[in-house]
Amino acid sequence: MLVEHHPFPAFIPENAKYLIMGTFPGRDSTLNPRPEIWTFESERNQFWKLFRTIYNRSLSNKAEKQQLFSDLKLANTDIILSCSRKNNSNLDSNLINKIYNTTVIEAILINNPIEKIYLTGKSMEVEFRSKFKEIIQRNNQIQIIPLPSPSPAYASMSFQQKLEIYNNCLPTLFVR
Repeated sequence: MLVEHHPFPAFIPENAKYLIMGTFPGRDSTLNPRPEIWTFESERNQFWKLFRTIYNRSLSNKAEKQQLFSDLKLANTDIILSCSRKNNSNLDSNLINKIYNTTVIEAILINNPIEKIYLTGKSMEVEFRSKFKEIIQRNNQIQIIPLPSPSPAYASMSFQQKLEIYNNCLPTLFVR
């Protein structure tokens, strides 16, 4: 069975105050990594559409997306470093033989004044709380905020409903 490795390094702006995490990139990103692609790049994923709408910014390329995250002091990584897939599926429930991204996540929390961790999905929250229990206990002052999954597979909530929740939870962008 093919083992896929995470194609993107963690993005950590200076003095990051927030951390947003997904589970693992889609198959297209891991099997065909390209320098211009970044996290949550699946065409149907609503992640960047949510951020574009909330922050009213062009996010048409990796540099613009990373600039927004820098402005927000928002770090980004995923909880899984490598895994295999059942049924060649991008669904999180089909990820197996997982190696967790423990070292990177712990380093982000140790080296930055993280106040909030945003998790992109309810099932991901359950997995994070289970597999990262010790890290959570050592950093119990950090608020963990589950967000609705931006995946198109999570269709029980409309884009508008997701937008309202993301808008209420994500950090405010202060214009200087």
